[in-house]
Amino acid sequence: MDRRRSRPHPSVTLTTTAGSLVLQIVDADTVSQYPVLVRHGQRRTIGLAIKEAALVIHLPARANAEQALPFIQQKAAWLAKHLGNVDNRPKPPDFADGSSIDWLGEQLTIVLLPGRTRGVEVEQDGQYLVIRVPTGKPATVIPPAVAEWMAGQALAYFLPRFDSYAQLMRLTKTPPLSLSSARQKWGSCDHKGEIKLNWRLMQAPPALIDYVICHELAHLKEFNHGPAFWQIVATLCPDYKARRKALKEQGTAWLSW
Repeated sequence: MDRRRSRPHPSVTLTTTAGSLVLQIVDADTVSQYPVLVRHGQRRTIGLAIKEAALVIHLPARANAEQALPFIQQKAAWLAKHLGNVDNRPKPPDFADGSSIDWLGEQLTIVLLPGRTRGVEVEQDGQYLVIRVPTGKPATVIPPAVAEWMAGQALAYFLPRFDSYAQLMRLTKTPPLSLSSARQKWGSCDHKGEIKLNWRLMQAPPALIDYVICHELAHLKEFNHGPAFWQIVATLCPDYKARRKALKEQGTAWLSW
């Protein structure tokens, strides 16, 4: 007879905090709260979705959130699992003074200073990323300025590594390389043999950047993900499985801004 205690099923409730609807999940001894967004539409059923650590409830035109509660309770385990996964994901930088940002596998400390010109200035000074923001400018101008700075460094960093692996493959001609700003892909190779690498890779350690380069170059010989393709990747990057896993685990935050 198995006397082990099964894990209690999580419970969920909808509450109102400061005038906003909130989902409360009690899972074992942990109590978590998440914002709730309600969307009405021309539909007959209730739907649930998770977006940026919030629960989105899709309702028929005349329904209200309380009517969705029984359905939400049926999905308690699913909500606890997936919202918990969101909580555990690496967080993107907040760009506050004294905070840190990933740069080639290391961390730079952000230093915010008053601006000297009308635009935002970004420069690296050793282990610091100095960002000069004009007086009166909102904090929202900082992320795009840092993105532009990173992208400006990326191609010069990628090219020597790209050329080196292309030579190892004995390619008759080094393919053209450009940058992408994709939010879900680290790189791409099209039917013309043109390769793009995401500038956001500049946040990753060099070993992970090299894996993406090898991955895209391998598509020049095998335009698929079959065994022959992975054999080429393994020849260039023997521990590619570990690198691919690390990129998947750590890359969520890098792609999020």
